[in-house]
Amino acid sequence: MTTLRPCAYPVSRLLPQAAPMVLIDEVLGWNPDQAVAALTIRRDSPFVENRGAPVHVALEWMAQTCGALVGLRALEDQQPVRIGFILGTRDFTASLPWFAIGDRLTVTATCTFNDGEMAQFDCRVDRDSERCATARLTVFQPRDLEAMLASQGIATAGALP
Repeated sequence: MTTLRPCAYPVSRLLPQAAPMVLIDEVLGWNPDQAVAALTIRRDSPFVENRGAPVHVALEWMAQTCGALVGLRALEDQQPVRIGFILGTRDFTASLPWFAIGDRLTVTATCTFNDGEMAQFDCRVDRDSERCATARLTVFQPRDLEAMLASQGIATAGALP
């Protein structure tokens, strides 16, 4: 595996989401096949309840880490960051039901397949040295989002990024 290098961009440049739906705080390191992101569970974070964050929110953290990797690749190739869609999740496992407020988590996404539009990522969420959740995500990033939506009868009037 290639060494991870530092990320030169804020997460807001890597993902098409806008605040408050950007749920990861930073990308700690990356290479063309992997990204490692970090976040801290805060009281005012989306999806946080009095008990903390339910473990299933980890799927969105994983998806955003995948998106950050794809966004980094796009920016490195001087291309725009594009929207992607989660098509499926396989083998989601978790060792706890909730993350506590104040937990500092790392999220790792490793690309195991990518044909330019479809990709598969093995993902995990760790708290310190404890593996808390894992999953395999299948994602779709159409080359031409407007054409794909138009083929489904959805008019965008050029409003998409």
